[in-house]
Amino acid sequence: MTRSLLLALAASLLLPSALAAPLPAAAVFSPPQVGQAALSPDGRRVALRVLSAQGVDQLAVIELDSDKRSIIASDPGADVTQFAWVGPQRLLFRFGERRVRPLQAPNLTFGWYGVDADGNNRADLSGNYRASLEKALPSSALPLLRATALDGQRFWALQTMSDRDGRPSYANLLQTEVASGRYRAYAHNLGQVRQWLIDAKGEPRLAVSRADGQDSLQLREGASEQWRVLARWPSNQPTQAILPAFGAPDGSLYVTATRGGDKRALYRLDPASGQLAAEATVELSDYDFSGEPIFYQGRLAGLRYSAAAPDTAWFLPELRGLQERVDGLLRSTTNELSLPQTGDAPYVLVRAFSGTQPEAWLIFDRVSGKLRPLGASRPALDVKSLAEPELVSIRARDGLAVPAWLHRPHGAKGKLPLVLLLTDGPFAPRQEYGFQPEAQYLASRGYAVLQPQLRGRNGLGQRHFAAGLGQLGRATLDDVLDSVRWAVAEGLAAADKICVVGQRSGGYLAVLSALQDKARPACVAELNGSLSYENTYARGLPLLLATPAGYEAFEVEQAYGPAASLPSVLASAPRAPVLSLHGIEESPLVQRNMNQLQEAGRAQQLAMDQYLYEDEGNILRNPAHLIDAWERIAAFLARHLGQP
Repeated sequence: MTRSLLLALAASLLLPSALAAPLPAAAVFSPPQVGQAALSPDGRRVALRVLSAQGVDQLAVIELDSDKRSIIASDPGADVTQFAWVGPQRLLFRFGERRVRPLQAPNLTFGWYGVDADGNNRADLSGNYRASLEKALPSSALPLLRATALDGQRFWALQTMSDRDGRPSYANLLQTEVASGRYRAYAHNLGQVRQWLIDAKGEPRLAVSRADGQDSLQLREGASEQWRVLARWPSNQPTQAILPAFGAPDGSLYVTATRGGDKRALYRLDPASGQLAAEATVELSDYDFSGEPIFYQGRLAGLRYSAAAPDTAWFLPELRGLQERVDGLLRSTTNELSLPQTGDAPYVLVRAFSGTQPEAWLIFDRVSGKLRPLGASRPALDVKSLAEPELVSIRARDGLAVPAWLHRPHGAKGKLPLVLLLTDGPFAPRQEYGFQPEAQYLASRGYAVLQPQLRGRNGLGQRHFAAGLGQLGRATLDDVLDSVRWAVAEGLAAADKICVVGQRSGGYLAVLSALQDKARPACVAELNGSLSYENTYARGLPLLLATPAGYEAFEVEQAYGPAASLPSVLASAPRAPVLSLHGIEESPLVQRNMNQLQEAGRAQQLAMDQYLYEDEGNILRNPAHLIDAWERIAAFLARHLGQP
């Protein structure tokens, strides 16, 4: 990224907004120029995932004292998908699947690697080029990127094991050498452990195991290999679960629990008594606690968490003052600070973002008090006059509160054409505050955009999640239709000026909304919509869902409801035009249902439309295809809602 672009980035963060033209799809849906940044433990370097001119994600390192920039990992057939520091001068990274390539094309580069900050001493940890794969890190293992002592020598990884029916049953804990990928499984007699906590010293400290329908939280006693049971609860009662969160440098342990309530809160755990503190460290009225600790100079310095908007709770007065200094320079963004864990480096990494500003990364020098831009995810995007997201609440017909994000075009008043946007359905993580590309793309074209967080979403409490179980296409569809009614009742839109756009299971619900007699939208667009669940039911394999108590396996009928009562997209002819966009490699059943749906609509003289993308499956990976899809959606909406 050039210096001029960096200066433009700084200006966009510091200056007030003005009117701007509709966002080009390429500016919104192209891969980010910078996708991640992390400060080294000693605060002397920053690693970044950056996009090459050829569209490949690479790993770069910036030496902060000299501003020297180097690409230390790149492969023309693979993207760097994840990375983390495991020492002051050592990184762990993963080569993963390219966005643009034939689905069946092999690549032996995929896997985990270790590398020095200067690009030397790369180690193939997954054994891709070895004569023997013995003791190479298994391809199914997932490194615990935040659970390491940061000595540059070892890291922990989890290898999830499944039973014959595909149910995740336990997780092996693997201590792995950064230099070679050789590992040893952590030996224990705890049975089937489902969750582990590695403390700040890099040692296993808490474990959640399951046996005979009971889960238990167990504590490792000091440096011994003796484990003690602290709590037990029925496996099918996740509200009673006490789950590991993190260990602090002083040896204290933190867990999450509901204590009989609806939302998960963060508590300090007394290792001696096994009891939780009387008061929660962080408790949120509307959300389950989700966050991470911030360590600084061997202390727990703060907690970063997400409520209606992201926030940081600082425990040290000097760091609260540091946050105020940075916020004073970047007034229009949320600014998350990363601090050196050791040493006296003056540098602080700042991740700046907002509902109208994609992520950008800067360095704040505590001595000079100046900011230095490092890079931005979308530096070419004109962020002026983007829509500030507003959090609203919709009351469903059964009384459940359904939170929703509302984007109204900058400066707009009165009724507008409205798009009900379902980027996913139930059992996905809740949509947090930040730049939401699909919503901003549509709002920049003059549409109000409403994104309901349908029942079953994770992070909104146990009741909200449980209300979605067994209700796919039933109560979840009611949430969609109730959102349409709410928008009309609130005067946001006229009843005949509302369209529904959905992806994946949100696309399935969008199509179902087009089959209704009442609260029917003016049009529907579905992108990779899950138009058939026949194979899911036929396989009978359990579904791994993100729940307020962690990932759990659910039988298909428990998650979605009985197969016989699951609404079909072919139950009746659509009563509104439908645009269908899919990958040509998607399930034949999905394509069959899409074709029959389109034919049924045309028989009703509806303006149906469809398009298939080459070398794509159930998610569009090629940026050119994604850009094209959203341009087609925008043109489809303009035909049926008008161009505001």
